[in-house]
Amino acid sequence: MMQHSIDANAQSSVIAHSRNDCGCLNTKDWLKLASNLAIPLIIGVFTIFISINQQNTVQINRDKDVAQAAELRRNDTERAQKQRAEDKEIARLQREEDKKFAQLQREEDQRMSRLQREEDREIARQQRADDKENARLQREVDLKIARDKRIQEYELTEKEHSLYQSQRAHEVEIAQQNYMANLILKDDRRKENILINYQRQLAKLLLHYGFQLNISQSTLLFVLRMRTRAAFRLLNPVRRSVLMHTLRQGGLFGARLDHSIFIQSDFAFVSMADGNMSNGSFIDSVFETTNFDRVDFSGADFRRCTFQNISMVNCSMFGVKLQETKFFYVNLFGCMGFQIEQIYSLSAANKVTLPNGTLWHSQAETDDHIF
Repeated sequence: MMQHSIDANAQSSVIAHSRNDCGCLNTKDWLKLASNLAIPLIIGVFTIFISINQQNTVQINRDKDVAQAAELRRNDTERAQKQRAEDKEIARLQREEDKKFAQLQREEDQRMSRLQREEDREIARQQRADDKENARLQREVDLKIARDKRIQEYELTEKEHSLYQSQRAHEVEIAQQNYMANLILKDDRRKENILINYQRQLAKLLLHYGFQLNISQSTLLFVLRMRTRAAFRLLNPVRRSVLMHTLRQGGLFGARLDHSIFIQSDFAFVSMADGNMSNGSFIDSVFETTNFDRVDFSGADFRRCTFQNISMVNCSMFGVKLQETKFFYVNLFGCMGFQIEQIYSLSAANKVTLPNGTLWHSQAETDDHIF
């Protein structure tokens, strides 16, 4: 009960205080209230005024645009009328000029036609005169051609006769060449038969010597030298090379055979590597494309010989005679016993590889360049 009375007193005191606050508003508060209410009102008024002013401006601009568009249409219409009038006048003047030009063109065409007819008449007259002259000249040319044709036929007959004589001479020459070719072929076959017969006789001789012990070695070498010398003189360079290769394979090429049989001989495309040709005599012989690597040439006589495309690597050349000999593309690399004096005894040399590997071009080089 007491608590309820206390709450009622407190509530009544609060209500009384609030009433006192409302009844005592001062001037400052009223001014704040008036300013807060006036600002939105002023903004609204200015907004309405600006909107009305913009509408008026837009309406004025629209009226000006309409007036300008009407003025432009009026000006365009006037310019179009003036342009049409000018075009009509220009067209009229152009038609008059075209009429005058057409008249002048017709007159010019008539004049040109008259001149062309006169020129055609003159050309036709000149053409008839030319045709007459050409016909006369053609007759003269035909007569000359006929005369020249008779002369050419006569000359052709003479040429055919001469050609027949030349053809006959050519046939005779061909027949002679065929005859010579047959002779050469027969000679080649004869030399081939000589080589084959020599090889057969050599085989028979060696076999017979092997079975007949009563035949002395000197007799065998004498018969062998005799038959080898006879066969060697009748063979060509290639078959001579084959013969030498046969002797080498049979172990007969060396000190056991007299090398004097090879004097004034030609050798080509043969390999005598690792052979023995010491004390051999090859005076005035020719060697081409031959392999003499590691061959013993000690004391061999090569005076006045010709060597071309020869390989003589690591040969023994002590006491070799090379007076007046010619060396072309010869490889002497590693040769033993080759002296400087032997170089100067050559009659000609080109592209010679010396024992030390130096390439000799001519005999004008010094000793320092050689060894």
